[in-house]
Amino acid sequence: GTYAQPGNADRLRAAGAVVIWLDCPVELLLSRCATMTNRPLFRDEPSFRNLLAARMPFYAQADHRVAGDGEPWRIVEEILALPSLQRLTGMRDGVSLPQVKR
Repeated sequence: GTYAQPGNADRLRAAGAVVIWLDCPVELLLSRCATMTNRPLFRDEPSFRNLLAARMPFYAQADHRVAGDGEPWRIVEEILALPSLQRLTGMRDGVSLPQVKR
C-alpha cells in the first residue's frame, strides 16, 4: 500500500528506484492475509477486495509487473533478469541463482 500513498511513486522515481509489482491473484492474497493479525487494513474479504481495487491503478504504474504466484526462486530469477535491474547492477546476460534444493 505504500506505493499507493500520495507522492510516494514520485519520490521513488526521483530516487532512481525500480518499482516492481508482484501481482498475485486475489485469492492468494486473501489466503495469505487471513492468517495475519498485523494487517490493520484487512478486516474482511469485501473490504480487502475494495482496497485492492482502489490500489490497482497505482500498482499498474510500476516499472515492471512480475507474477507473484509462482515458485519463489522463479520469481527471484524473473526479477533479477529485468533489464532495469541489469542496468543498475551492471549485469549483462541475466543471472542464474545458485543451485539450491527446490
